[in-house]
Amino acid sequence: MESNRAGDQSSSISLIVISQDGNEVHVKIRRGPKIKKLLTAYCHRHFLNYNTVQFLIGGCPFADNKTPEVFDKSWIGRWG
Repeated sequence: MESNRAGDQSSSISLIVISQDGNEVHVKIRRGPKIKKLLTAYCHRHFLNYNTVQFLIGGCPFADNKTPEVFDKSWIGRWG
C-alpha cells in the first residue's frame, strides 16, 4: 500500500497561483490534464473571465494547451 502512495505523489504537482494583489492559492493537480483546466477553474472561483486574464510562469506567458508535467520539467531550477 505504501508504494501506491508514492505513486500518487509522483503523479501530481503542487502549484501556487499568485494574483496581482499578492493573494496565493495553493493547488495540487495531476500531471495528465491540460493546464487550461486549472486556469479555467481558478477564473470561475474568482469570478474572472478567462479570456481577459493572462497567466504567467516566471513572468513569461505560456501556452495553456500543455500539461503541468511539461512545466514541471522545463521550469524547475529556472525560476525557483
